[in-house]
Amino acid sequence: MKTYFKGLLAVLTGVIALSLFAQNPALGIDYTITDLGTLGGTKSEAYGINNLNEVVGMAYLPGNIAYHAFLYSGGVMTDLGTLCPTLIRNSYAYRINDSGQISGTTCKSPGDLNRAFLYSGGVMSDLGTLGGSGSFANGINNSGHVVGSAALAGDAATHAFVYKDGVMNDIGTLNNAWSSQAYAINDYGQIVGWSRYNASTATTAFFYSGDVMTDITPGAGSGIAYDINNSGQIVGAKAFSANDSHAFLYGGGALTDLGTLRAGGGEARGINDHGQIVGWSYVPGPIPHAFLYESGVMIDLNTLLPPGSGWVLNYAYDINDKGRIVGVGTIDGQSHAFLMVPLIPEIELNPTSLDFGTMTTGTSLTKEATIENLGTVDLTVASVTLCTGTSNEFSWTTTFPLTVSPGSSAVFSVTYTPADEGTDTGCLEINSNDPYTPAAQLSLSGTGELPRPVINLNPPALDFGSVRVGTSATLPSAIQNLGTADLTVSNIARCTGTSTEFSWSPITLPSTIAPGGSVTLSVTYGPANAGIDTGCIQITSDDSLSPVVNLSLTGRAQPRINLNPSTLDFASTGPSTKWTQIQNLGTADLNISDIGYCAGTSQEFTWSRTRLPLTVVPGGSTTLSVTYTPVDVGTDTGCLAIRSNDPATNPANLTLVGKADVDFQLKSFSAMLYCPLKTDIYVKFTIQVSNPTPVKGLAQARLVGKAYDYSHGNIIEFYNQTIIVDTPPKKTKSFSNFPLFYFKPPYPIDIYSAEWTVTIYDANVDKLEGPTTLSSRCK
Repeated sequence: MKTYFKGLLAVLTGVIALSLFAQNPALGIDYTITDLGTLGGTKSEAYGINNLNEVVGMAYLPGNIAYHAFLYSGGVMTDLGTLCPTLIRNSYAYRINDSGQISGTTCKSPGDLNRAFLYSGGVMSDLGTLGGSGSFANGINNSGHVVGSAALAGDAATHAFVYKDGVMNDIGTLNNAWSSQAYAINDYGQIVGWSRYNASTATTAFFYSGDVMTDITPGAGSGIAYDINNSGQIVGAKAFSANDSHAFLYGGGALTDLGTLRAGGGEARGINDHGQIVGWSYVPGPIPHAFLYESGVMIDLNTLLPPGSGWVLNYAYDINDKGRIVGVGTIDGQSHAFLMVPLIPEIELNPTSLDFGTMTTGTSLTKEATIENLGTVDLTVASVTLCTGTSNEFSWTTTFPLTVSPGSSAVFSVTYTPADEGTDTGCLEINSNDPYTPAAQLSLSGTGELPRPVINLNPPALDFGSVRVGTSATLPSAIQNLGTADLTVSNIARCTGTSTEFSWSPITLPSTIAPGGSVTLSVTYGPANAGIDTGCIQITSDDSLSPVVNLSLTGRAQPRINLNPSTLDFASTGPSTKWTQIQNLGTADLNISDIGYCAGTSQEFTWSRTRLPLTVVPGGSTTLSVTYTPVDVGTDTGCLAIRSNDPATNPANLTLVGKADVDFQLKSFSAMLYCPLKTDIYVKFTIQVSNPTPVKGLAQARLVGKAYDYSHGNIIEFYNQTIIVDTPPKKTKSFSNFPLFYFKPPYPIDIYSAEWTVTIYDANVDKLEGPTTLSSRCK
């Protein structure tokens, strides 16, 4: 995979040339160095660091089978993986912003093509191309905008791009040249990189802002811009003479050669918002050394290492605003990513601003802020002063100088005492020995107001719930004065449209309430008829911001129908009458206007025809009787709809369930022997079945005969026949349609001593044992 490097942060166009440092940290600071390790292989490189000290780069896997992008945070190196399905593919991460979003390049299947990526929220996303097959991502700013280069359609050339809002935008080339690449974008959206006319011509460094691309390294010799900070300072490399490329700084329209360490060649790769620059330059010999450039001096980072560290620092790629440097060095014969940390104090204010809100003039409020030392040596706070233009109504009590050890904190107090009406803003400067933030600022704000009354209703609304017509309920609300001057209540009245069913206990007006005091307003609701009443009471006072406040009122007097029980079940009793109570659980008369069948309900259910309309007083009830008179066998369901003036339940449905079964009763049985011929004898059977129920139905009647078998010497069943009986409701009916029983002598069974059993199969099985002898004999 081809590796491209980018630069960081942000700026403004056409700014006046700034000094290299807004406040130059003193030279001679000691550093610690950390080996960031690898992902199991023998090599790693660190390319970017944010202001949270999170580092990104690439590191080899075990066996050096591939290298992957990594994130180093909290002492742990995490493999960010690739967009390829197999492990043996490459990726690298080049920059990380202060939100933890990472830009870089990965392989992408199919074809193992290079693709720019954005890593955010634990997800690596392909940024696409400009129509071709590949792309590379370099810089990212704190808005998450990514820059790099991408192939055009047909892969004939690559152009610089900026990726934002989900879209990759082609920013073109210098003077319609052949190719370009962007390395860095700052927080103002300004971009730097290079452009060239064809593959054989030298590159030219560009600055892109406001859709305009400008050449910042005109003339002979190639140039590349690698990074830009938020002051518009640009760093890179340019061939100031043939075959000799030097690091440069560009600012305010001027290009400055930063020189070299002790031999020719070098590049500036990163610049922070303090104007500190890192890169590399050759010393005598073939191996470059990493440098830090500040206060006009290029310093070999190897001279800042602790004695006996074992490191040779070759390349420095980035520096954050806390002076921490990342790059690549050699230790124990291997190239490893490194992190250099300056041994300095680092001041942190928590919170960074104090808002005292609105206060009465002449009063005071004190709040606290914490001074934390996130650095590695003692922080000395020498003094605290008011920023220029800040009101002296802000003051503090902590004694300075103050020393805060590494990892510790100290609390100091700020007091706001407004002397007059109006808003006060400003800041405190906390002056310390932090070389990067020697004058940390704590923002301050507060508003003073003259003493005034402040009216408040507690509660601001009264809900009386349900109150019975003809009675009343009373609830209180406190008229409070939360202000700093006397509150005068001048008038209390009903809001327009508010029912006279709301009233209140008189308060002597005007009424004066001292600061912190209150007066109770008792409000009574006495409904005269059913319904919901709403409105408010309007209270007028001398509160200048809220001269009129409303106490919201709600009350209701409503019937509430209830059926007890709500279901009548006739299934177990058959035809019968049951009752339900229509109850009024509400606070107003319940007017029942109609009772009728629900759709599809059988008219085998009937009810007592109560004269309607019917009124049930609150707490009262009336009885509704329902009769079930089934006509046919089966189950009947349905309901009665009871309509009333209950607004919540209209209609109220009384559920009905009925079940009817026929119950035949076997009254008699006879078996008659007929002998029309000596050789032709038969038996005829007759049963009488009654139906005492009012229900029509059918049932089976079964006749079984048993007798002694001469041949086998035992009792056998010789007859078993079934017929259907259908005795009408409230009737008795004879049935003689059982099949006749024929036999001839010599008789195989003792027909004259046979036993007969008749069974009726209905809801209640009836059984009748027949005669043991026939009613006549043939001779």
